[in-house]
Amino acid sequence: MTPSARPSKAAPPRSAPDGPAPWPWVLVVEAVVVGAVLSSRTSPVGKLLMLVLFHAPWLGWPIWVAAARRVGLSARATGAAVLLQGLAAVAAALLVSGVLACLLRWPAPESGARATLALLHLLAGLTLALPLALYLGPHVRATWTPGRLLHVVAGGTAAVAALLCVATGMLLVDALPARVAPSPEHAALARSLWRFPRAPLLVVHVAASAAAVSVAAAHVVRAVRTGRRFPALAAAPLRLFGSGPRAGAAAGIALALAAVAWGASLDAAPPPPATPRSGGPLPAALARPAEGCAFAGGCHAVAVEQWRTSPHARSGVSPFLEDARSLRVAEAGTEGGRTCHTCHAPLARLGPAPEGVADPRVARGVDCLGCHSLHPGPEAADGDYALAPPRPYPFEGSPEEGLRATLRYLAVAVAPERHAADLGGPRLREAALCASCHQQHTGIDGAVRGQDAPASLAAGPGAGAGCVGCHMPVVETRDLLAVDGRMHHHGLVAAEPDLGALLQGGQDAEPGMLPGRARLSWAGEGPGAAGSRELHFEVEATGTGHAFPGGTLDQARLDLVVRDARGAEVGRSRVAGVRLVDASGAPLLRHQTWRAARAIPTGAAPEGPLLPARPVRVRVAVPASSSPQTATLLYSARPAALWTAVVGEGAPAEVEVASVAVPPAAPSPASPGG
Repeated sequence: MTPSARPSKAAPPRSAPDGPAPWPWVLVVEAVVVGAVLSSRTSPVGKLLMLVLFHAPWLGWPIWVAAARRVGLSARATGAAVLLQGLAAVAAALLVSGVLACLLRWPAPESGARATLALLHLLAGLTLALPLALYLGPHVRATWTPGRLLHVVAGGTAAVAALLCVATGMLLVDALPARVAPSPEHAALARSLWRFPRAPLLVVHVAASAAAVSVAAAHVVRAVRTGRRFPALAAAPLRLFGSGPRAGAAAGIALALAAVAWGASLDAAPPPPATPRSGGPLPAALARPAEGCAFAGGCHAVAVEQWRTSPHARSGVSPFLEDARSLRVAEAGTEGGRTCHTCHAPLARLGPAPEGVADPRVARGVDCLGCHSLHPGPEAADGDYALAPPRPYPFEGSPEEGLRATLRYLAVAVAPERHAADLGGPRLREAALCASCHQQHTGIDGAVRGQDAPASLAAGPGAGAGCVGCHMPVVETRDLLAVDGRMHHHGLVAAEPDLGALLQGGQDAEPGMLPGRARLSWAGEGPGAAGSRELHFEVEATGTGHAFPGGTLDQARLDLVVRDARGAEVGRSRVAGVRLVDASGAPLLRHQTWRAARAIPTGAAPEGPLLPARPVRVRVAVPASSSPQTATLLYSARPAALWTAVVGEGAPAEVEVASVAVPPAAPSPASPGG
């Protein structure tokens, strides 16, 4: 038999490659969805319903396997089909959530459903971004055919539109780069560089999404009709009668509806407000420390760092407060002492006090939520306010680090309207908010004024003005609170020139906002006692708009000091100050305000402090032999007696407010015949 006559050996049939199915992205989607459902605030029945809705298409796995065997697909190709089904579900969730939240503006911007939909949209977009990038390269190499320009242009256009959609979506979420920054400073810088105008970005994002979907659909339909060869990732579902993409789309729609239901549950039972003045439980939403507002350096890190140096941050740990509180506890017990916390440490006034140990909440003082959740009561004074907990976001109650915390952080970033409505708004700029604590009536039956700055502001030339204009000046910053790069400084500038030194172990020479807050002028000279001269000055509060000093009236004081050319003090007179006395007339030297029966002015100002537009004449006696050169108005935050009782050494700091030169004395007239 000739070689040509030999029967040819039949080649064995080539079987489709078999191997492990490409499950990684299926498992990622599964883990994210199951984790989100299990950590939601819905009931167990609601969680089960959401899990069933998401897994309904996947429950048909035996049908998938049977159909795959009938068309001769390998396990790898079948796994690719299931993977594409999952990606179709994610894509459907992405489109549905985007259309509802961005185009139809439903649900309401401040609703929990908007927050969950926006978070779903972000997570779905991030989930699809990497598979899209990994698919484009192999797809182009496997299907490139010269001479089919229209088909190539359509595919390229769809790819570019999809990548543009991903890029603009990430630019819209300016919180993303800050989450991975190595420090708060880098996070603030990343946020400032990452922030772009939202309106044009949103237009490009929506247009690119529509272009990517429409052109990609036309590209695929044309490929199917012309018999183009598909990679296994796309061919498997199409060979399975197209059921995979449809089932995945149904799952995505179900997932979006489940997100809406989850978000609606966040609004079902809003947390009740807390009233520190009357005590009561501590809502969990208010227990988040200030560090939570600076999460990963990406939100309000700059504002929190400014707050750390403020009097509010130290209000619960002042040694003068602790001295007065210990006296109150000795007279009225532990609960009596906790009344001080109503304004000095609101969270420590709520919930039970710890047994046998110091309450750690006291050290937080008045933190972020202490002001931003505050709503003044009818009195707007004496601690009459309520703390309204912010409405929850998805994954509320999560720790400050970890996956759940990051997801909550991103939910706030992509749907900030709810956050801003609960913790912002014009009420933060109204004087009534500050007056809730800084307008005080103390003493027996509340008959004695403890602080009076808000009332004097309303009655004086500053009527209608708020507190933040002076005490929180506008500064340039990169914090998320900034509008056009500017926000109110959260250091809360105040007249506390020595408290920082006591609490931090260093010298606090910061004069705050004291210089220039009063006008001091020479008013002449009058007859003095034997061997002395009486110098007259006029003092007027001009730079505050409210009573000055504006702090606690029985502590802050103004003195007028006259010095000679060598700087030696030759005369001193009290300008403004108040002394509290009890029912027997005995002075209360240690801020025992609850025992006060009267407040007695101790200076030239008849009301105690200086009032705006009401100048006061001050007389200072100096020795006739002295040569006075300058007169200086000095502010001190506390009386020397209180300082000695609490600190034991040194003296309270005195800060110069204003000064004026003292003209030389007129020469004495010559005696007759001299």
